[in-house]
Amino acid sequence: MAVVASPRLRLDHVGFVVRDLGAAVAWYTNALGCTVQWTEAWTDVNPVKMALQCEERVRLRGAILRVGEHVFLELHEFADPTGDDRKRRTCDLGIGHVSFYTPAIHEEYERLGKLGVHWYGEPTQIKEGGLKEHWWCYGRDPFDFLIQLNWWPESNSDDLAAI
Repeated sequence: MAVVASPRLRLDHVGFVVRDLGAAVAWYTNALGCTVQWTEAWTDVNPVKMALQCEERVRLRGAILRVGEHVFLELHEFADPTGDDRKRRTCDLGIGHVSFYTPAIHEEYERLGKLGVHWYGEPTQIKEGGLKEHWWCYGRDPFDFLIQLNWWPESNSDDLAAI
């Protein structure tokens, strides 16, 4: 089957899990010149929608840092569950997740599902907090990498023609 790439997708952000959000934000802003775009207070999230279906509860907080013109670094600190501290080698699989911005999140959710992405839930709108009105969903691609689709309703968001 021939697959045609979608002109509606661009890399949006990469997510890292950290033990101390404050220290990580300070380091990335001071050492790399990132700028804080949003912060999210401690929040309870549906475990299934975060691809943590074996957990009873997920509680996290986060920050989104601008790395470049259209690229962001998302930092999460989990209170529950806590993750394993492993020293990863360059060849070890996985980094957290890679997110793709799309102005057509529902259409891309459907299209990518047909191309083999296993979604953990439909696109979800955040109702309150620093990310209010943002849409997101997580899934595993055919190679078992965790990906996210999102739509950021900022006044200067790229529209379909700009991607």
